[in-house]
Amino acid sequence: MKTVMRLVAAGAALAALTVAAVAGPWSASAAPALPLCGTGVLRAEIVGGDAGAGNIYTTLALRNVGRVSCVTRGYPGVSLADARGRQIGRSATRTTGFRPLIVLRPGAAASTIVHTLNPGVGTTNCLPASSFLRVYPPDSYTSLLVRARVSECLGLLDVRPLVAGTSGM
Repeated sequence: MKTVMRLVAAGAALAALTVAAVAGPWSASAAPALPLCGTGVLRAEIVGGDAGAGNIYTTLALRNVGRVSCVTRGYPGVSLADARGRQIGRSATRTTGFRPLIVLRPGAAASTIVHTLNPGVGTTNCLPASSFLRVYPPDSYTSLLVRARVSECLGLLDVRPLVAGTSGM
C-alpha cells in the first residue's frame, strides 16, 4: 500500500511540474486562481500590420483594461463586420500553433495575427471590405468590435493563437 501511495504522489508531482513547464514562468497554482479574461476587462485594438507577396497581416491586440490580472489561452474568434455590425463572410479559421497560458496584468496585452489576401493583387474575388473586426476572446460568448478595413479574398481569413505582448508572434 505504501508503494502505491508513493507512486501516486510521484505521479502527481510529475504532473504539477509538467503543468508548470507548459504554462510558462507562472506557478501552476497561481494561474487557476486568476479569472479568465473576458470582454468586461478587455479592449480590442489594431496595433500593426504588414503586407507582402499579396498577403495582408493585421496585428490584433486584446488589452487588459481592468484592475486585476486575468488569464487567457488559445484563439480569439474573429470575423469581419460591416458598418451595422453584420457579419461579412465566414469566421476566420485557426492556424496551427502553440497556445501558451498568458497572464495579463492590468495594462498588459496579448495579440494575434489576422491573415488575408490583398484585394487586387492576383485576385479580384473578394468580399466587401469590413468596417470592423468582431472579436470573441477565448472562452467568451460576447464580442468586442474594433475598427478595421479588411477584405476576405478567395475565402482566406485566418487567425493565429494569442501570444503575450503586441507583436502577434
